[in-house]
Amino acid sequence: MSAPGSSFFSWLLMAFVALFVGFASIAWPEDWVWQEIEEAMVVMSRKPPKPAKESKDGKGAATDAAVDDGEDTDDTTGTDGDQDTEGTDTGEESLEDELVPVGEFPAVPDPESLFDELPAEGDAPKRKSKPLAVGDARIKSVDGEADWLIHKVAPMETPDQIAHRYGVRPDALRMWNGIKADTVKLKPGTRLKLHPRKVPPPRQKHEYWVQPGDTWASIGNAFGVDSRDLRAANWGKSQRLQTGTSLEVWVDPIVYMWLAGDTDPHVPMGIRLGAVGIGPPQAGRLVNGVQLPKHEAYALKLPPTAFGTTHAVAHVVKAMDAFRERSTYRVPLMMGSMSGKHGGALSGHKSHQSGRDLDIRLPLLEKLPQTVAVKPGRVDWMALWRLIEAFDATGAVVIIFLDYEMQELLFKAAAEEGVSEERRGELLQYPHGNKANLGLVRHSPGHVAHIHIRMTCGPSEPECVSEADFDIDAD
Repeated sequence: MSAPGSSFFSWLLMAFVALFVGFASIAWPEDWVWQEIEEAMVVMSRKPPKPAKESKDGKGAATDAAVDDGEDTDDTTGTDGDQDTEGTDTGEESLEDELVPVGEFPAVPDPESLFDELPAEGDAPKRKSKPLAVGDARIKSVDGEADWLIHKVAPMETPDQIAHRYGVRPDALRMWNGIKADTVKLKPGTRLKLHPRKVPPPRQKHEYWVQPGDTWASIGNAFGVDSRDLRAANWGKSQRLQTGTSLEVWVDPIVYMWLAGDTDPHVPMGIRLGAVGIGPPQAGRLVNGVQLPKHEAYALKLPPTAFGTTHAVAHVVKAMDAFRERSTYRVPLMMGSMSGKHGGALSGHKSHQSGRDLDIRLPLLEKLPQTVAVKPGRVDWMALWRLIEAFDATGAVVIIFLDYEMQELLFKAAAEEGVSEERRGELLQYPHGNKANLGLVRHSPGHVAHIHIRMTCGPSEPECVSEADFDIDAD
């Protein structure tokens, strides 16, 4: 081959090698991708679940394997896919199922929480903060089409949060003001125009002087402000609080007035005020979350995700008190996830973001170990019925999710115990079909071994979004 031809092919080979290396560096999966592939292969290599037994009437049994729709698939199931729907077999012959871990978990706070709890250091002389006067802390309702209103952005407010505050859709607020869909942060002081559906008072700036023993968390709790927002609004100052330092606190008058009352007749003693949700359950967060307190009626399976709003936690406690009074069931129920301390996305769930959702594992017959897999024949159906009634009585429940075939078994068990058809119709979607807009309890795939309870927004949560506001998809 001539020299020019040889050079040409050499150049072509080098170009090919360069292209291959470049492509590999971009397209070759990273280590975490391979790890997920390996985990998927392990799952695929497992033996398929045994087919469900057929009931006497010829209908197929309900499967206990959670349908993976992205909602509640990793929480309180503990199932093995083999169920008996006749309701008589307690499954005692197969109690060697995969056990559900339950018990006391050591409280291991995340580094950010540890930082929040560090007390102020230094011995600077005390300086008292001026009293905070919030004025009229009421939400004004709007009838019909409202005129344009101008909102001045406070530090750490997001477009979605402002939209929720005035009861309008986030996409409408963005359209009115030319805000891009991916914009999260807004410059403080920016003026936004909107047509409000409700008009709450704007946040107020307050100067607070750090006192000995103060922490970011304690100051945030005192004013109803998230500790992370408080730190961010005071960025540039020492992140380890110093006694005598002044902080800029942006206070929501509605939340602050609630806190200033010290007590709330609707909240049981021992539950801290000031925990509020922002946004809808599927795209929200939690401010100063309150953890479910210890209670004889339940145990916490996942303490780090057992935080909720004050309103939601208070009504869970009320419901559990009523359940203990109305039911003879005495085995502690297993509480699954609610929300993280600050809310936001929770692994394995679409919702559970704003402190209003709670998973509770179905109560098993008291003679059985409560850590075995949930099967229809093992469920104490009347204990479940009393539990649902207790939550319904609070008047603070939006919806309860339970698989439709499990609703059928609950419906029949309640009938056998003499519960009227009218009452069963009030609580259950069954037998009207799993798409029927009837009953407090509704079908949702994957809710076979647990119920998912969604609570209402509290009266002092101006940025909480309920289903009634925008007809949000329940799940």
